[in-house]
Amino acid sequence: FSVFVSEFAILKGALDQGHTMIAVIYMILLAAVFIGMFTIVPQMIQGNPPDTMKPGKVKESVLKILPGVVLCGLALWLGVHMPAGFRNLIDQAVKIVEGTL
Repeated sequence: FSVFVSEFAILKGALDQGHTMIAVIYMILLAAVFIGMFTIVPQMIQGNPPDTMKPGKVKESVLKILPGVVLCGLALWLGVHMPAGFRNLIDQAVKIVEGTL
């Protein structure tokens, strides 16, 4: 996924420049972050149900689910295929930040 491209780019940069120890420390810290996320996030999302909630299926309306599905689909699509116009916009923003435009 495109979310992890930056993490791999940082790791590759450290290894390409011969900073093996920094790459190892980076991977250990990155693993700690992911372990922390995978243990805390499900608890935050699921939590304990209220006492008034009855067991069984919960029917969500399409209007509550649709925005999340559309945004996830858009993020996935932009991660796999970035339109040329959007890519040019990002390249120009980078040039502005670098001061080369």
